[in-house]
Amino acid sequence: MVVLLAPTFHLGFIFDDAHNAAETGSALSAVGETLGSEIRGDWADWAHVGRFFPLSEYIRVLFWAVDGRLWLYRLGILCLVLANAGLFSLLVRKLTGSGGLAILGFLLAPALFQVRYFHDPIMSYAGLLQAVTFFTFLSLIALLSWLTDRRPYQLALSLAAYGASLLTYEIGLPFFLLHALLIWGFPRTRSFREVVRMAWPFAAMAAGCALVPVLFRLSGNVALSGNASAGAWTPHLQFGAVLTALSKQTLGALPLSYYASRAVGTRLGLTNGFLLGTPAQYLALFPAAVVSLIALAGLVTHVAIRWAASSSSDSHMTPAASPSLVLLLGAGLWILPGALISLSPVRQAELYWGVSYLPVYVSYFGVALVVLGVVQAILRRWPQRTHALIVVLTLCIGGLAALWYGNATTATEVLDREWHYPRSAITDAASARLFQGVAPEAVYVTSGDRFWDIPIFFASLSPNVPARVQHLGAVASGVENLSGDRSTRAGATTIAVQPEQDVYFIDYDGRSDGSGYALVTKIATLTVQPGGGFRIEGQPIAYFRSAPTGQPTWSRKASQLLPAEKPLKTSRQLGLPTTGRSSSTAAGTLIRYSQGQVFDGQWKPTATRR
Repeated sequence: MVVLLAPTFHLGFIFDDAHNAAETGSALSAVGETLGSEIRGDWADWAHVGRFFPLSEYIRVLFWAVDGRLWLYRLGILCLVLANAGLFSLLVRKLTGSGGLAILGFLLAPALFQVRYFHDPIMSYAGLLQAVTFFTFLSLIALLSWLTDRRPYQLALSLAAYGASLLTYEIGLPFFLLHALLIWGFPRTRSFREVVRMAWPFAAMAAGCALVPVLFRLSGNVALSGNASAGAWTPHLQFGAVLTALSKQTLGALPLSYYASRAVGTRLGLTNGFLLGTPAQYLALFPAAVVSLIALAGLVTHVAIRWAASSSSDSHMTPAASPSLVLLLGAGLWILPGALISLSPVRQAELYWGVSYLPVYVSYFGVALVVLGVVQAILRRWPQRTHALIVVLTLCIGGLAALWYGNATTATEVLDREWHYPRSAITDAASARLFQGVAPEAVYVTSGDRFWDIPIFFASLSPNVPARVQHLGAVASGVENLSGDRSTRAGATTIAVQPEQDVYFIDYDGRSDGSGYALVTKIATLTVQPGGGFRIEGQPIAYFRSAPTGQPTWSRKASQLLPAEKPLKTSRQLGLPTTGRSSSTAAGTLIRYSQGQVFDGQWKPTATRR
């Protein structure tokens, strides 16, 4: 598990994490907020759009505690995934009565993970799906214990854990069916009347948590359902759209579905096909990892299957679920997590075959349980014929694990190029006092529209809290207003900023070898040229150039499947003066400019934020 997740330790804050990671305690204080006010604000905002999952605010507490330390955040995610695998193993042990299958489950589930260049539940989103999975497995384990021991605290723990999962993320609403399934079939088959009598608290809890957002919507005049163009959280109940989205979400949990979807979809137009390597390329890229993971899988699988085979014929093994119950529970864990997601018009539009949304993380464990149900059935039928089963499982688990490792390493490099390397450059520059001399409560105009370019992020870097952060392209197009006199000549529009106004231009970028730059200059004029480019003139404040540290081996290998990085612009290409007062630190060199020096730089339009 640790080996498989090792590539993610190099990954920066991406997607929602890039925004949330900036909300440290000091940054919140700088913008006049507190952790409590942020949480209360989120609760109000979610209630306004008709959603109810208050325990998800642990994310705010997590990033407040992490305080920008990326290694600590990644370590926390690793611990959560390990806890999920451990609880899954315990669930298998409780369900089947087999320690061998429990060990196999611990090995199998992580091998089924896939990394997609999409909303990924392992590489981002602050462990949200790991928390839901933890509570779900804990609830099911406690229920299995109660069904055999009948101790009240076990039922109370099962209900409490299920309630926690419901209040963390709504995908758990249909999971009461999983509890009803276990009540029906474990450790003996019960009548429908018994199932209703014993399972009603779980159904009532799910109904209550579903009713609250309905009341929010009714009180706030938010539609209970809508069409395909409705908001992300307004259900679109057209049967065909829901069924298609659920099918995509479900099939995306199958191993290699990402690769199969590209092979088929690029011909039929069914997928975006954004995949940078084939399975063979990933396996060839990291031969040592392939051999090591297959060898480890073979050793553990041999022990697990031998143990499971010896215990499958043990007449004293009690209690143990039948393979059919294991298969049904696995199917439920595989399909149900995507049920609510499939109602969202946004997910209906953006899901591709082989590309699933966040709840696919829970579905991985469902697929693993289905496989374990098949293995259990084979061992019960042919307990002495295990050689072929060991070979097949070894090659499948080891091969999938090695593929996951190569894919995760390459995905990390792709995502870091967009998210981590530029962020590291501006962070290093801030530590070298890039923003010294910048007026407080100024307006920042950034060259890129990066997801984290918000006031609280810059507040986390320096004591200067910007009044606003705007994107160069949005300012030039008039989407965002920049005060100043506007004039047009030969098709070019020039905005002249008054000298007493504090408007600063910020540009930064970074590369995988640790090199990067950042600059800040006070804007005098901003010109939008006819071809869509921009020209900025003004007073340069400071320029930082980080010292290259060299590209790590993992990054260099992953780069073999990626387009070459473009070289960083030089200070002359950026339009900066050739002279200035320089000072060096371990991170790099800072050049500070004096009054009267001129900045004159040109930029092309950049992509909008993701």
